[in-house]
Amino acid sequence: MMYSFDDRADLPWPNSILDRGVIIGHTTTNSSRIWVRTGKKGDFTLLVFDRKKNQLADKFTALRQASKFLTEEDIVPFENFIHSFSTSDKTDYTTVIEVNELKPGTQYTYAVLEKIEANQFKFILGHDKRRRFSTPFGAEQYAFGLFSCHQPYTDPKFYANVFNVMGGRDQPEIKNMDVWKTAQSAFAKKRENAALEFLIAGGDQAYCDGCNSLNIWKYLEKTIKNHKKTGTRLPNREEMISWYRNMYKGYWGFPTLKSIYGQYPTYMIWDDHEIRDGWGSHKLEGADKEINEVLFEKWDEYIDEKTALILINDMCEAAKQVYKEYQHSHNPLSDDDNIYDYTFTANASLFYVLDGRGQRNFDREKYKILGEAQMKRFHKKVNDLDPQKTKFLFVVSAVPVIHAKQMLANNAEGWLADKANITDDLRDSWEHPIHNDERRELLDILFAAANKGIMVCILSGDVHTTAMFKMERAGKKIHQLTSSAITYNTPRMLSWALGKTIADDGESQEDNYKYERLKMLLDPSFAIIKVDTRTGQEKITFQVYKAQTIKGNDKGNDKENRKLSKLERNRGDILEKEFLISSSIDKSILYKDQ
Repeated sequence: MMYSFDDRADLPWPNSILDRGVIIGHTTTNSSRIWVRTGKKGDFTLLVFDRKKNQLADKFTALRQASKFLTEEDIVPFENFIHSFSTSDKTDYTTVIEVNELKPGTQYTYAVLEKIEANQFKFILGHDKRRRFSTPFGAEQYAFGLFSCHQPYTDPKFYANVFNVMGGRDQPEIKNMDVWKTAQSAFAKKRENAALEFLIAGGDQAYCDGCNSLNIWKYLEKTIKNHKKTGTRLPNREEMISWYRNMYKGYWGFPTLKSIYGQYPTYMIWDDHEIRDGWGSHKLEGADKEINEVLFEKWDEYIDEKTALILINDMCEAAKQVYKEYQHSHNPLSDDDNIYDYTFTANASLFYVLDGRGQRNFDREKYKILGEAQMKRFHKKVNDLDPQKTKFLFVVSAVPVIHAKQMLANNAEGWLADKANITDDLRDSWEHPIHNDERRELLDILFAAANKGIMVCILSGDVHTTAMFKMERAGKKIHQLTSSAITYNTPRMLSWALGKTIADDGESQEDNYKYERLKMLLDPSFAIIKVDTRTGQEKITFQVYKAQTIKGNDKGNDKENRKLSKLERNRGDILEKEFLISSSIDKSILYKDQ
């Protein structure tokens, strides 16, 4: 029995899955980490050149319009812009190319060619449309995008099959992809009028358990039950790796998504759904294990505990490997392959992206979210900041630091949480009582930075609710923007509860700060953050966008997506009037500390 999904669309995807694609990763004024998936094993060439070099641009246009195959003589004019690389199935035909010697504030054209034989090449990317990205130029006023929770699928109304792979399939439906189209329009408009330098994908970029028909943990359940009933073997880690790879290829197969990732430098961090819902917030040690929450009810009727824990660990390790292949590989990297938190800078701003999932362990005695080593790295980095050089500190925490204070105080481990099936969601929260010491340490670090005159902002996702908060301690303020979700279709009980039960303001006695919720939105959305670093005018503006109504679909059919409506062709013209939520709450979301 083979359980591998390699090179096949085994899940019942209603859209075309990702075969070839590019993600523009960590990009500085003179370099870029470019992720490429070729879809096959082989030798390839990446061309990256300044699009304003008219002679090269003309030659490139001629190549695109040339015959199917090119020769080495055809690409000689680009010899100083050629980056050769190979891919194999060991990393699912993905790799990252380090492109150096770039120039600040410059737009580059790129393409990927496959080497067929010694003197023969053909385009695999860049021949169908112009592909471009830009390096930052250090503007005093810049902007970046923020989004999280990409889950556009929902099971059909009369869903019958429980993940019937390779048999009859109940194909899920697609909703809310118009939010991505709105994002594409808004990012393009911002790029034209300001310096939109990069995007932050704040977690849950794909869901291994988003709906039943695409749930690979449901598939694991099926194999476990079949093992008991028919004697078939259990899946191994290599096969599980193929499941997670298939998940990314499905979720990232949409043309609009591919276009955005292939144009704007994008920084990514994972959250639970790239592994499993609530990962790290269940007890897997001691007498009160919660294996049923990770696997399924009555799992022990099919396998013993040792086997169950091995399968759970293998799924986690498979998720980690594929996370590295598809997301972390194009982030700024550490010397340690097991460290996923990272930093980058932009125009008097430090961005610290915390890994709140890879080290999360509810069974650990302390530092259950970040782990002690990561907390020490974070503390040192922030403590060493010079406010004369760093005016802004943005901390990316996939899970919000403040969001559910009142609910957690009343129901952290109570009957209501259990009844609503949100115990793991509440444990995920920084505000769960069991995280008190770790949360206080984090906030002390942030308020210490604010006390030095650095403007501090937490950026988060996860909770399927967009919200803006202000925290104040001893006259110093920290702000938090949560942007979630961009496409999620099924409302979570937690989202409803947050909207109905959390006060707009209050005080945290444990952490000694006052808080105020400035705005909350339950609709799918994304955000653009504008930063003004000019001396004496330092400020941050949050802009939150809902979807614009666009005819057509984004189900992975490139031909259909070329048929843009008039509204979409006139992209940005009406966005700020009708879809920019911040226009009515500027006083609340714009801040400048005196």
